[in-house]
Amino acid sequence: MSKSVSAMDLDDETVISRVGAWKNKDEFNLVYDWLFGSTSNVETKQMALSRLKLWKMRRGNLTPASVLSTLSILDIQLKDKCEKRFSDDELRSMYSNAFTRFVNYMSSIMRSRTVQSMYSTARELGIEPFLVDLRHLCAHGQVLPSLDILRRTTNYCMNWLREFYWDRERNVITDAIVRDVHLKSTLELEASIGDWFNLYDASTEALLRGCKNIDDLTNVKPDERLTHACIEQLQQCAQQIRNNKLSFIANKSINQLALLSNSNERDRGDAQIYCDVLFDCQYFMKRSAEYYKTMNKEEKSKFIGIHQNLFRMFAICDFINAVFMRLLNVCEDDLEEEYLRKAASFWTNEIATGFLVFKEFKMLYKTKREKNSKFDVDMAPINTDIMTDDIKKIYKELGVNYRGTLIFGDTVRRPWSLQFDSDFLIERSTNINEYTVDIVKKCVKLIEPSLSKTQTQYIERLLSIYLDDESSKSSPSTDDGKIHTLEDYTPKSVPCSVETSDVEGSIWKQTPDGPNWKSCPIGSFP
Repeated sequence: MSKSVSAMDLDDETVISRVGAWKNKDEFNLVYDWLFGSTSNVETKQMALSRLKLWKMRRGNLTPASVLSTLSILDIQLKDKCEKRFSDDELRSMYSNAFTRFVNYMSSIMRSRTVQSMYSTARELGIEPFLVDLRHLCAHGQVLPSLDILRRTTNYCMNWLREFYWDRERNVITDAIVRDVHLKSTLELEASIGDWFNLYDASTEALLRGCKNIDDLTNVKPDERLTHACIEQLQQCAQQIRNNKLSFIANKSINQLALLSNSNERDRGDAQIYCDVLFDCQYFMKRSAEYYKTMNKEEKSKFIGIHQNLFRMFAICDFINAVFMRLLNVCEDDLEEEYLRKAASFWTNEIATGFLVFKEFKMLYKTKREKNSKFDVDMAPINTDIMTDDIKKIYKELGVNYRGTLIFGDTVRRPWSLQFDSDFLIERSTNINEYTVDIVKKCVKLIEPSLSKTQTQYIERLLSIYLDDESSKSSPSTDDGKIHTLEDYTPKSVPCSVETSDVEGSIWKQTPDGPNWKSCPIGSFP
């Protein structure tokens, strides 16, 4: 990445940062010397041509126009000097094409700012007007200019490119610190995500208070839970999107958050930004803490239903695992505020419940398919607000309130799954507390490969012992007198029945039994 002053911005000395096609300043200077240095010759120009083509491959249509112009002209000059297989007419045609592209590239620089004629563009760039006439003759004329004129014209163009672009760029270009560029990008992204989350937070809080549209907010007395500034923000948004429904504003916020994620595929650390901003949503987090272990199922279902689309968005954007782990870490942190631990426990439980429900959904679907091969349900609508009657019937058969449960789904192209291994369970057991015990019990059912019923019972008993739950100590026990731990009831690596030996003449080797592959980078052995 390079940090430089654009050649068109030298007058006002506007410094801009941009991703260059070259690796660093040294690579740019190397190509400059190959093209214009005191030792420049046909051989060095051939190397420069190859490097310019590489730059074009790196940046595509984002390659600077002056670099593309240099590439076009240098290519035909070298063909003229080094290759004797072209006739004069063929060279004239190729020269004309290269020259036409040069003028077009230069015109595109100015047209990005304002629409003007090629003559005005040439005058502003310091190009002789006759070049525009020559360009029109090459592009539209019946007879092409002579080969001598075209050769001298391309020499002029190359000298102009050196003065206009290469010399100036060489004097101002500096290597950018990638960390600083990423930091600026991250801060901008975080600010934009924060704005939409704040709007979502305020709109869902108003929905929970019984408001349906912006006009209903006039009856709401501003307080610390829904401030006057938040109400004004909602009113301004309603005017901009021309829709007064609070549910529409909430969904609009979610859609914008999803778009921000899609536009930043370059940095999968975006999930962490979403998690950070989510914890700054004061209404969302405090309301969640209030519903922690609540007995009012109706209010709880209403609260979850309002936020279903938010967590569906996390799943679609492939953030759900990161969100789950961040919430779980807050539950395990003794230094976190109590209301945050309660809120995190509430939603971690609900996420695990949602995936357990979907697992049961697929099992029931499989059973029905085995009994009736014609039975079929399109699962795609599970990921949307609109569910088919067939899907609703299956959820009702499972005893699930789909309006008050986080509903997740999957497709062949995007399997949304929350799965754990035995190592995860053992790690969680070391930090178990009142906020995580119910979560871990649900995670047991999501372990892959699945545990047997006996293993599950013993693990639940051990988890209860961690919490000193006397009522659970009467659960099934072993008669072997051994003190059992979680490791005794989690799946072990299947031992290899074949003795370890190397196959003669093969690059492959068998590894010892039970290697810890998680500790190995790809391409290395334990």
